[in-house]
Amino acid sequence: MHIDISAKGIEITEAIREYTEKKFSALSRFLRETNDLRATVLLGKETAHHREGEVFSVEAELFADGKSFHTDETAEDLYAAIDAVQAELERMITTEKEKRGNMVRRGGRKIKEMFQRLYRA
Repeated sequence: MHIDISAKGIEITEAIREYTEKKFSALSRFLRETNDLRATVLLGKETAHHREGEVFSVEAELFADGKSFHTDETAEDLYAAIDAVQAELERMITTEKEKRGNMVRRGGRKIKEMFQRLYRA
């Protein structure tokens, strides 16, 4: 898995880089082909215009299995924002896999019904 990590308004430390890579590498277990995985992650510190304290934003785009998954989260803790983005991408991937499985089952059901009609006639 190839992960591009960039930052806006903050410095990427080694700990942040390792944590981000660990979280996004874990997503590969939900995907079929792990050879062609690309993730682009943008970590940033927002201007807290109407908020007090630090506000961190994480945007991520994952390209896998011919699909593109995109999400962004904002939190008061950078690590919490990374966790939220990872959880959202995980949810999106599993939903897509379930859709694909349902379509296959639906197609199989249609074929079965066609064969049953042929044998009855």
